[in-house]
Amino acid sequence: EELKKKLEDLKKDGKKLKFLYTISNFQNPAGVTLSLERRKEVLALAKEYDFLIIEDDPYHFINFKDEDVPSLYSLDNDNRVVLLGTFSKILSPGFRLGWIFGPEEILQKIVLIKQATDLCTSTFIQFIAYEYAISGALEKHFAEIKKIYKVKRDKILESLDKYFPKEVKWTHPEGGFFVFAYLPEYINTDELFYEAIKENVAYVVGSAFYPDGSGTNTMRLSFCYPSVSDIEEGIKRLSKVIKNKLR
Repeated sequence: EELKKKLEDLKKDGKKLKFLYTISNFQNPAGVTLSLERRKEVLALAKEYDFLIIEDDPYHFINFKDEDVPSLYSLDNDNRVVLLGTFSKILSPGFRLGWIFGPEEILQKIVLIKQATDLCTSTFIQFIAYEYAISGALEKHFAEIKKIYKVKRDKILESLDKYFPKEVKWTHPEGGFFVFAYLPEYINTDELFYEAIKENVAYVVGSAFYPDGSGTNTMRLSFCYPSVSDIEEGIKRLSKVIKNKLR
């Protein structure tokens, strides 16, 4: 609904949207997933107002449910979606290696820009990823990392329920790495961050993800790196800091 309103406002001003960027699955920072119904609505708007969609899907293979929601790219019948993927979340960040699906004329331009930027990604690194993928090891790796991260996701949600005050709300991701928490509006998480550091716990301030500098009562909590025991202890410490600020 908000997207359609923005598109109408642009149209009235004589402007045209060039493209929409979205992380469709387990979005960073919120951890939310665009529903199938909304994906279809976004595609319909793209056709009506004639704009492209950049679908960034780095967390696609870190899905804790048995079924995937079809990508915008797979639902697209008008050749207007560019789908981005990466090995950085599922194999090795240091590879700096990903992939793109999209209209041929757009991919050709991207290849030219890539060549002008750094000629090409290391051929050696590409061969390593290729051999790993065709060996069947990548599918086994997916299954393993999903188990690991699901346990951590379950632990952070369990810990939030156990320790966080009822005044705080948070998302319940079905995949990916992140939970986004919403504190009472009178609590400034930019300032709270420094008090959390004193308790040896950290988070990413939510305002960093808002282009207008708002969201100062929010925080992103990542469960991908810490151990299960550290997740619970971290949430426990953070809860103490938050409770000291409640009115």
